[in-house]
Amino acid sequence: MKLNLWQQSVTAGLLVFLGMSSPAYSGTVSQKSETQNLVAQATCRRVKVGSNLNIRATPNGTILDNIPEGTVVTIDGTVANGWVKITSPINGVVFSQYLTTCEQPISGNTPKPVDTNCRAVSASDAVLVRQAPNDNSALMGRLVNNQRVSLGNTSTSDGWVAISAPINGFVPAARLKVCS
Repeated sequence: MKLNLWQQSVTAGLLVFLGMSSPAYSGTVSQKSETQNLVAQATCRRVKVGSNLNIRATPNGTILDNIPEGTVVTIDGTVANGWVKITSPINGVVFSQYLTTCEQPISGNTPKPVDTNCRAVSASDAVLVRQAPNDNSALMGRLVNNQRVSLGNTSTSDGWVAISAPINGFVPAARLKVCS
């Protein structure tokens, strides 16, 4: 049986992976590894849709499942009109416009470092920043809803927290939430 170039590459890659030799391909180990990498690059895609991607039984057909942004899928050829068959994580078809190569980073998909000092104002009215942790202290400024602040190094009691940005001062802890 005569194999086309793609079939030879897939066969060689699988045989190398399984530790066998191939009569169809007798290159060096580094050439075989390169073939494996090319096969993986040709079939590996990552979801790039901004939300969950529907996996369907057929193009525009019944939704079988959905997968989140950044999920790696294995493609198995074009079905029709931009739809591509996938074999992993489950069998089905997806619209290829929502896939990118595995080498390309997904914007927004890289976890951001957690800033444990970040808080956001959670209040319908302005939050007053005070010079000391009490309502009678001098007014330093005002914060609006969802405005981000950084916690200061000073710990307080009685429901007040120190902030260091955007200005130094103290605010009621109950008026802040953890940044998301």
